[in-house]
Amino acid sequence: MEQLSIFTRYPIPGKTKTRLISELGAKGAADIQKRMTEHMLLQAKKIQLIRGIHLEVRFDGGNIEKMKSWLGNGIVFHPQGEGDLGTRIHQTFDDAFQKKISSLVLTGTDAPDISPVILENAFNALKQNQAVIGPAADGGYYLIGLNHSLSSGQIRELFNHVKWGSSEVFDQTLATINEQRISHTLLTELSDVDRPEDLIVWEKSVKTNRYDLSPEKISVVIPTLNEAGTLQETINRAKADSNPEILIVDGGSADSTKDIAQSMGVKTLYSHPPKAAQMNAGAVHATGDVLLFLHADTLLPKNYDKLIIESLADPDIAAGAFKLGIDSPKRKMRLVEKISNLRSIYLKIPYGDQAIFTPSLTFFKNGGFPNIPIMEDFVFIKKMKKKGEIITLPAAVTTSSRRWDTFGVIKTTTINQLIIMAYTIGISPYTLSRWYKRKKGLTGRI
Repeated sequence: MEQLSIFTRYPIPGKTKTRLISELGAKGAADIQKRMTEHMLLQAKKIQLIRGIHLEVRFDGGNIEKMKSWLGNGIVFHPQGEGDLGTRIHQTFDDAFQKKISSLVLTGTDAPDISPVILENAFNALKQNQAVIGPAADGGYYLIGLNHSLSSGQIRELFNHVKWGSSEVFDQTLATINEQRISHTLLTELSDVDRPEDLIVWEKSVKTNRYDLSPEKISVVIPTLNEAGTLQETINRAKADSNPEILIVDGGSADSTKDIAQSMGVKTLYSHPPKAAQMNAGAVHATGDVLLFLHADTLLPKNYDKLIIESLADPDIAAGAFKLGIDSPKRKMRLVEKISNLRSIYLKIPYGDQAIFTPSLTFFKNGGFPNIPIMEDFVFIKKMKKKGEIITLPAAVTTSSRRWDTFGVIKTTTINQLIIMAYTIGISPYTLSRWYKRKKGLTGRI
């Protein structure tokens, strides 16, 4: 098990970010501390989503009840304890390795440019080396990670006799790493926000308010597995009205899916299935303020980007989707469309083939898609309903009729509804997935 530990302070005016008080006042400095901690926790939740790490917040000031009230209940909180910074860091590593944690990455909240990619690089580095360190521009470091191969004595030595708060911290630590012949990786240098002149780093790193959105801030995430027959048209339609960021997250296609994506100049990633894991991976690597999850056999409607942005101008909207259209002239398909759209509009439960969208911030704050092999869209929307309104836009996507054509409208619809009913009475999604594959002979979508 991997662990990410975040060091922070409870934001008490006059006791946090004291070097910023001259510029922002005591309350303003505490507010920066609060916002930077929340920003760092959001990045941590992103890496937790795709890597399954154990997440811990070690705090100074306040108490566990206050920390829970501030940052929520789904986090492990632990006081940093007594002693200087080195003593507290050593104790964190010691506690983790006694619990059989394989590798621990520890960071603070002062470097707002820490991203999920940097955190993932740190954890990956610890699979090959014993230590990883991220140097800060002021001579300190914003991140240090160690794996369980180091002894307690080696770890203690890394944090002894360090001039904490000085410009020598990184050099002193690196010298000890070299003296002990500890294999290590250096990450990219980042800037901390400690002094008034550093505030520009914070302002550049923090995104604008989620309601100050534009069509250029949409990221389209498309999970794929052998979708060569439909992918090109899907991408072309997504690009028709604007130039959004498009991320293909392939689950191991054996056809030309990846070649098509790369030839069209879209970002191509790989993630092990299930589809939920693929979509979460795409979301983590997306840069847009709005995430749009699109099936590879589904075509977006005209001006979809403007429709999404207009709907999210309402702060009560947590997520949304489009009406369902099916690419088939058969009359039975009109009935399927009607039933699906009534369910989506009145029960507020759209499915994945309707192109679900949500603000990126809302997505990550609520844990993304559950990493289950089936029903991930249903569970996600049920969870989002507790956070705000779910809207179905009047424009319709056009999805392929291939699953209905292959297995028949009645059989496909019946199996889908049985799966939903079985899930609601508590049958495991893993059991349902095995049953679904046996009944339909494929890993189809619900």
